[in-house]
Amino acid sequence: MDKKVLSLLNYEDTDAESIEKSQNEFIVGYDAVKIERRVKEKIIDNEMVKGISRLQKHLEENERILYKFKAFNISVIDRRVLKTKEVAKSNLFNNEWGVNTVVVVTNKKMFVIRANIFFEWLKITAYDYKYISYIKTIEDNTNLIFIKPKGSKRFILQTDGKEYIDAINFIKHNNFGVKVKFNSKFLKFKKSILNWIG
Repeated sequence: MDKKVLSLLNYEDTDAESIEKSQNEFIVGYDAVKIERRVKEKIIDNEMVKGISRLQKHLEENERILYKFKAFNISVIDRRVLKTKEVAKSNLFNNEWGVNTVVVVTNKKMFVIRANIFFEWLKITAYDYKYISYIKTIEDNTNLIFIKPKGSKRFILQTDGKEYIDAINFIKHNNFGVKVKFNSKFLKFKKSILNWIG
């Protein structure tokens, strides 16, 4: 196993001898999956820290970051583009889609950041709250967030965490003029019809 990969694991008790031992062992099954997941999480955490520190340099005076959460932008995946598994795979790994998303909520605006599979930030879009028409959610096993900026297409984010709830509640309770609806019955109904049809 590569020393660089092991160093990313950040074990305090990892010494030269244990690294050598790990290099000589063939890691299989569950252990390999655990190590891969741990390395990926470490890389993602590092990219998030780098991204947040870059973003803080561009905040307005008296603007501060209050909430952040990771999501998956399902609106960028166009079925017409997914012609083959190979095309889909190569686009994901060549960073052409940036379907991973980081949402950062400040006291003045919302930043939606397109990121690659390791959450390396590719493109930052800032939305002043007065330019957001609505934010709606479906809270079931999918946790979908629908965000509609004024004058642009709505986009849909999917998240597996609950960090988004505090962020959206902040927007809802601060009179920014954004229509916020949690667990929209209409969108839930629409989703169930689409699932039934397709």
